[in-house]
Formats: sequence, structure tokens, C-alpha cells
Amino acid sequence: MLTMAVTAGALLLGAMAATAKGPPPSGGGGPSSTDVFELSGSVEGLYPGADLLLPVKVENPARFAVRLLTLDVSVADSAPTCLASEIVVGAYAGGVEVPARGEVVVELPITMRPSAPDACQGAAFSLTYLGTAERV
Repeated sequence: MLTMAVTAGALLLGAMAATAKGPPPSGGGGPSSTDVFELSGSVEGLYPGADLLLPVKVENPARFAVRLLTLDVSVADSAPTCLASEIVVGAYAGGVEVPARGEVVVELPITMRPSAPDACQGAAFSLTYLGTAERV
């Protein structure tokens, strides 16, 4: 199984977006640094009470197909008044296959709680992805 911890990108212009690339797993026998899947996604238009979809692109540069087993998205605070807890990202169902040197888009539900301050509309939040995959 491949386990990829990924880093967050900065968010700009009120959009939620991040691009991440995971390091190769430690230990022998793992894939090389070119066999790491990449995650990226963005969503615009969140406001208190909004229910949207966060499209997450999963890119597989490897010469073999992988099955994405887990995908978690963490949200960081945007400002002292716009906390990460105001954003809820739905769970990934699992099992999506990504072809060799290919990509797929996985859509996750994303919501800004109705109780969020109006000032959070259009705020920029940082995202961090964590995913695992197995070779198919």
C-alpha cells in the first residue's frame, strides 16, 4: 500500500484550493519519487449555509494503476473570526481507480455552516490532503 502525506498550498482570492504532492513512502521496495500521486482542488462561492462540491483531482504519474483507498481533507483557520470548524468536508467513499499516467476527479461535499459569520463569505482557507492508495 502507498501512503502519501501531503502538504497544503495557500489559498488566494477567496477560493478554497490546494495543490499537494506526497513524498514517497519510507523503507525499501516502495515506489520512486515519480510514482507519487498528486492531489489538487478548489471551490469558490462558499457562504454561510452553502452546500457545494469540492472537486479533488487525483493525478497518477506512475506506470501502473492505483486504487485510492482514503482521502482526507483538513481545513485551517482563515482568520481569528473564520475558523476551520465553520467548514465541513464530507467523507470519501473509497475505491476509485486511477489509471497509469492518468487522472480522475473525486467530488466531496463541502459546507460552510449556517452559523458562520457573514465575514467568512469569500474567505481563503488552507487545505491539507492525506491519502492512501494501493497498486492495482
